[in-house]
Amino acid sequence: MIQPLVRRLMRTLLEDCPTLLDGSDRQQLMDWEFCKQGLGLSIANHPLLRPAGRGIEIRGHNRYWAHRYGCFHVCSQWWKDDHISNAQALLNFVEHLTKQKAKHPDVAKLQAHRGAFEKYLRSSH
Repeated sequence: MIQPLVRRLMRTLLEDCPTLLDGSDRQQLMDWEFCKQGLGLSIANHPLLRPAGRGIEIRGHNRYWAHRYGCFHVCSQWWKDDHISNAQALLNFVEHLTKQKAKHPDVAKLQAHRGAFEKYLRSSH
């Protein structure tokens, strides 16, 4: 399952090392179109992040995990049919972020996530 990998990545990015993402990064992750087109995520046309103040429900259905990651809820719509493509999309995101933030003091913490997504993809084939 991909959900534990997503939870760990979000904990790193939004709680443990919140300066790895800047305001622009967070804005993009709150935009469903960027998440779908830019990242390639298939999470039922929802953005990856939702401000905690907006809650976890959309039209009466829980679409976000109740746990707050920093000031955000994370989308919970990780369907099994899309696990492989979503894992690849998040691996690409982690690799891009690693290059973009190469001089950031916490960038090395992304390597564990990269390895976890790579291992998941290897075991899924």
